[in-house]
Amino acid sequence: MNILFYTAGSSDIGSRFRQSLEHIEALESVTDCWNYHDLRAHFEKLAPLPEAVVLYAASSEELESFSVFRPRLDNVFFILVLPDDQDETIAKGHLLRPRFLAYKDEDFSQITAVLQQLMKKQQEQTDAVPGLFPGKTG
Repeated sequence: MNILFYTAGSSDIGSRFRQSLEHIEALESVTDCWNYHDLRAHFEKLAPLPEAVVLYAASSEELESFSVFRPRLDNVFFILVLPDDQDETIAKGHLLRPRFLAYKDEDFSQITAVLQQLMKKQQEQTDAVPGLFPGKTG
């Protein structure tokens, strides 16, 4: 599985996320985006996005800025990390339609578990239908 991870200017969040991924065996790659410009460039490419996208919104304003990516986020497994658990922030987060919501103060073990479940389902699909994911071995 390939993951695109975005966190602008928060090395602590990035480090914690990277540590949580150490427990995932079938992880192929993680592409880090450390600023909004790089993130936007990934979404503007015509190439498909990775299977999973994890976006960390450091503020309500940054969360709102993700709305331009929503059409492409509908086509991937999208995890959103919110800056707080305020009702307004949660409502804004749900407008992006993530498959899973987390909060910055969590230890990311739930995100790891969700990603492992996603990989397990992908593997089951690959095993059930040979050739479904070209280039992947089952």
